[in-house]
Amino acid sequence: MNTPTPTNIELSTFINLPILLPWGIVIPLTFLYTKHFCRIRGFKESLAFAGQLFEALTMPWLISFMTIGALHSIEHGEVKDSWVGGFIIGIAVIPGLFLMTAYLITRHVSESTIPSPLSRFEAACWITLPWGAMHVWAFEGNTMLFSGYDNIILVFTPISVLLAFAIYRVFPRPASHILADLALINSIFFVVIALTYWLWGASSTQADFIATVKIGCFGLIVGPSMYQAAYLWSLTNPQEERIEIRTKNWHFLELVTVFYFFLFAPESLSGIANRTQNSEKTHQILREVRAHTNKTVIAINNVSLQPDTTAGFSGSICADIANIGQSTASKVTVIFEARLDEHVGEELGQSAYLELTKMALSRLEKGTTQSACGQYALLYAENNQPVNNSNFQNAPSGKSNWHPWILAITYTISYAEDQVVRPDYRGEISRH
Repeated sequence: MNTPTPTNIELSTFINLPILLPWGIVIPLTFLYTKHFCRIRGFKESLAFAGQLFEALTMPWLISFMTIGALHSIEHGEVKDSWVGGFIIGIAVIPGLFLMTAYLITRHVSESTIPSPLSRFEAACWITLPWGAMHVWAFEGNTMLFSGYDNIILVFTPISVLLAFAIYRVFPRPASHILADLALINSIFFVVIALTYWLWGASSTQADFIATVKIGCFGLIVGPSMYQAAYLWSLTNPQEERIEIRTKNWHFLELVTVFYFFLFAPESLSGIANRTQNSEKTHQILREVRAHTNKTVIAINNVSLQPDTTAGFSGSICADIANIGQSTASKVTVIFEARLDEHVGEELGQSAYLELTKMALSRLEKGTTQSACGQYALLYAENNQPVNNSNFQNAPSGKSNWHPWILAITYTISYAEDQVVRPDYRGEISRH
């Protein structure tokens, strides 16, 4: 899986067909069934009920499937741990649009009335069958959600149910309201437990990291399970006060945001700066160690571009490759990448990149320098075709003939005697 880039936005970053099954099949079927048996007639009444139902069911389905996606990604290694947060938020965009639409509808309707209630048997079937079937399918029949950590923590859910039942006997309330409250309480509890171990340092090993995520994910599945059950059960008694869908959704959204941003937050600017500084220091130390131990040391000098006379957007890239170490190197390869000016895409009307072929030497004796050349071409990112915009500023300048839209060229060196791609064999040459 490649890291998505905002310079080339692709719909595949936000579309995952299995994730969309609830909004393409399950929730629409639930709406059609309940609309029929609750005897909801008329366009406005149907639209109002659809908004309420989609707003109530989108949040639990969305949280649950985001959680399942995180578990699969980490458990099966489909994406890097550092990418999981972006992967999850990306697949939540399309369902989030359904939630946004439902929210806009319910903002214009105070409350959708139901002429006839669902029977308790019908409600129980719609609570258990679609939800259960989809989750058994999503988990592929395995028990990954319960493995890797001490399951004693899971007793909180039945204990919370018993406690709520005991309080209900003293202060009766609608069952759907109690279930909705239990949903939020259970999600908060398991997320707090997960974050406790996370902040305590349990993420230091891969196994502990996965176990920590699973505890939080359990709360983000059992809570939404109760929440969708609470809403559907509320349809069995329309005379009761409705669940505060918008308030509960907001609390679930806050909880999910805290959990995912704690565990999968991107690296901060200060973190990137520190990592870059440490990397440069490490590279310098490795260069010095290699020089003192008389190993091969290869340098890149005099990088120049030789534009084609017929097409200035392509040509040859040449450089002097020097072996300044004490050992001979064979099968030397230099791979180049270019960093372009950010305004290139604006001037061309679409994003573009510079394709550079690698340079290769069969043998480079110690103390010698050889010149080598490769090819370069400016291509459109969308179709990989050569740029042919005559209005684009392209005149090369300076003794190296660099084009004004090339800011820097980075290189990576490898050779047969050293199979490891060493970080100190990477460098950048600035246009200035």
